[in-house]
Amino acid sequence: MPVRVDNDANLAALAEYTSGVAAGTPYLVYLTGEVGVGGGIILGGELLRGADGFSGEVGHLQVDPNGAQCGCGRIGCWETKVGLAALVGAAMPEQAYGLPGMPVPDPGERVADLARGLASGDRRMTTAVAQVGKWLGLGGSILANLFNPRVIVIGGYFASLAQWLLPHAQDQLQRLVVAAPAAQCRFVASTLGFGAASRGAASMVVSDTIDDPATIMDTSPRPVPH
Repeated sequence: MPVRVDNDANLAALAEYTSGVAAGTPYLVYLTGEVGVGGGIILGGELLRGADGFSGEVGHLQVDPNGAQCGCGRIGCWETKVGLAALVGAAMPEQAYGLPGMPVPDPGERVADLARGLASGDRRMTTAVAQVGKWLGLGGSILANLFNPRVIVIGGYFASLAQWLLPHAQDQLQRLVVAAPAAQCRFVASTLGFGAASRGAASMVVSDTIDDPATIMDTSPRPVPH
């Protein structure tokens, strides 16, 4: 059987386009919300891959030339402002990623801790989420100005904390988008969870099989009868 490998954000974008909260929207951007941030871009109903397949590295847009160093080695990348590591560092610095001698925190546990703190009105967490939401909106406005999507779907931890993040992000997005029609772009939270990429991979296989059923023919050698 043929084996294919693809970027998780690309696959998740395909899943959102085929069966997600904004299914059928031909101009769509999907953002992963993990320790880092990646993106998948749907334009005219087709996945944008770029000349060499590296489109969607949105987490490494430089948004703050005086910011922190990113894991990629550059300074002030978007994911240093909106990745889960950035939020945990601001909201729960005693449990931040990268502390010497400390185990790597489980992302799911950290998101659950944040959700509980936000629901109880923890001031430090509320302030941190508001700041991350503003940076999310700023980066989203860059994508809106570049690609003019109708929807920016947020996945991962972004979706889990959407009720606290999105008001700040949407306000910033609308304030910074240049063209008036592009201001119709909105953030929406994914409902596919962390399985979005797997769902997108499955939909790609199904689509390829429909296009060319011969791809699933059994080509293994048969025993020669005696």
